[in-house]
Amino acid sequence: MEGNEPEAEVCIKCKTEFHGDNGYYKCDLCFGSVHKDCVNLTSSEVRCMPLQKRVLLLICDECKQLIARMPYQI
Repeated sequence: MEGNEPEAEVCIKCKTEFHGDNGYYKCDLCFGSVHKDCVNLTSSEVRCMPLQKRVLLLICDECKQLIARMPYQI
């Protein structure tokens, strides 16, 4: 690989490269990319994803695990 070539982006879930398609979403916390096929979204959730001011957040599995380990305080 040449030194000037950008590093290929990989799916944070399945660890395979994206091949020029835009069939992916970004985690709203870490901004990592994940294939659309690697997330289990309902058809309603899929329709919400392109919206500019959506309330639905896409949080990857790694971020979910980090959140679960955070201390809970009231």
